Amino acid sequence: MGALVAQALGHAASGILSFVRQPDRWGDGRQFDHLLITGGGAEALRPQLQEAFPHGYVLPNPVMANRTMKQLYNWLEEEKIITENLAT
Repeated sequence: MGALVAQALGHAASGILSFVRQPDRWGDGRQFDHLLITGGGAEALRPQLQEAFPHGYVLPNPVMANRTMKQLYNWLEEEKIITENLAT
């Protein structure tokens, strides 16, 4: 990996971590048993994200994982597997 790419990834990771570590967001993430990491940058930022959140897991095919999980959620809701209490 080139120096410029490494620098850009480091900068992106710092920005993301600063955002999610805000007190009104994830903080240190310890309130969660597991963190499911998804999205287009998840694979590229895997080392930095897993260092920051050791209990985090980058889902397979993280680019499509948000869509897949939303589809699963919608199905669970339609089948009444998810109750209103869990959905809010």
